[in-house]
Amino acid sequence: DFILKFRPENGMNESTGFIKGDGGKFTTIHTVDIDGVPAGKCTVRVLWGGPEGTTYPQEYAPLIKSYGFESSGLPLEITKKNMNLKIDFPDGNG
Repeated sequence: DFILKFRPENGMNESTGFIKGDGGKFTTIHTVDIDGVPAGKCTVRVLWGGPEGTTYPQEYAPLIKSYGFESSGLPLEITKKNMNLKIDFPDGNG
């Protein structure tokens, strides 16, 4: 499983997305009582969220290298609350 971190440019709290299953669908949490990602510009990064002591499958190495926490991430603008947000990671095989 992978985790998406949405860091807003405006200094608000990060939102966290939890990817479940092979389809790449995810749900996000902004704060304890708010779901989703707030509107505005943000940077998205990908984190391996599998069981402790495991590593991501090697076919995801380009995605982690391009959009992991040691990268500059993927700039993204959320224009409105969207329950069906689709994110394409260019050249990251994501």
